[in-house]
Amino acid sequence: GTEGLGFSITSRDVPIGGSAPIYVKNILPRGAAIQDGRLKAGDRLIEVNGVDLTGKTQEEVVSLLRSTKMGGTVSLQIFRQEETFHPRELVRKIERS
Repeated sequence: GTEGLGFSITSRDVPIGGSAPIYVKNILPRGAAIQDGRLKAGDRLIEVNGVDLTGKTQEEVVSLLRSTKMGGTVSLQIFRQEETFHPRELVRKIERS
């Protein structure tokens, strides 16, 4: 729609002049992402419209996302790190014999 895609992206730990994985930084209060409801902050972008993002810079990914026509559909493949369940540490008494 006219509000755009409705999310921002970031890369983490980028070597100078290099590329690094691209993540969803924020879901904006307006736009396609919040209306759709599936994308979450922290999701890693793997593909945009079938284009593999491996080796792409953040600027290249932004350009790819912006090349989508207003009102058009964007296909995103993402990887989501599920929240890890940490059981309480089990404490055992070790008795000396």
